[in-house]
Amino acid sequence: MKKILFLIFLCHITISCSNNVDEKENLKKRDLSFTEDTTKADSIGRDSILQDTLMVITEKSYLESFLENPIDLQQFKKDYGPSNSGGMNGGLLYKPDSAGMYLRFMLFNGNSDRNRKLRISEGQKFKQLQFYVYRYGKTVGDFFDTNEILVGFKCKLEDESLGKANLVGKTEKEIIDLFGNGYSIYKNYRIYENNNRVLSLYITESKVLWVKYYHLASPFSKDNIPALLLEFDI
Repeated sequence: MKKILFLIFLCHITISCSNNVDEKENLKKRDLSFTEDTTKADSIGRDSILQDTLMVITEKSYLESFLENPIDLQQFKKDYGPSNSGGMNGGLLYKPDSAGMYLRFMLFNGNSDRNRKLRISEGQKFKQLQFYVYRYGKTVGDFFDTNEILVGFKCKLEDESLGKANLVGKTEKEIIDLFGNGYSIYKNYRIYENNNRVLSLYITESKVLWVKYYHLASPFSKDNIPALLLEFDI
């Protein structure tokens, strides 16, 4: 009888231990599964944050890059010059410490095919696309001289020859896709700026009607927007 009781007791202990082992194994599996799910979630979260960060950096980098050099003016001059040119008052525009003068270029007549494609009068061409430079030195020199920096331009034309500066006619969505939504809003104007360089876009019916770009002598303030950025004919 004692032997029978002992065997029953031994079986009970064995079954209990087996159950405990199985339960521990199940817990381990659940813990591992939870850890894997959590790791995946953390990884997805990190990837999402990284992607968002990269998007912000990309937008900012493109905007800064554009504002620093919106057009290869020297190449444009080679391709479509010469043009009418003349002196101008720099006013609010950036002025380097070195001696020099402000010039403007307009009415580029070096490419008849381009001019025919634009289908505008000479007077319109004169007014609707102008570049402003600061040319170093004491003499005006030649149109094709390169001792100058771009300090501004204005454009009311859709013209593929402008490259990335061909913004007229683009939708507001296309502009935001290019430069992001970090702009100042004033009436119909969308104004981007960085390091005293300012891009003003006049939007009507959700499309860009005209563009003005300037490298200003002082920081831009959305509370005191100069008329230079708001009126095309100035």
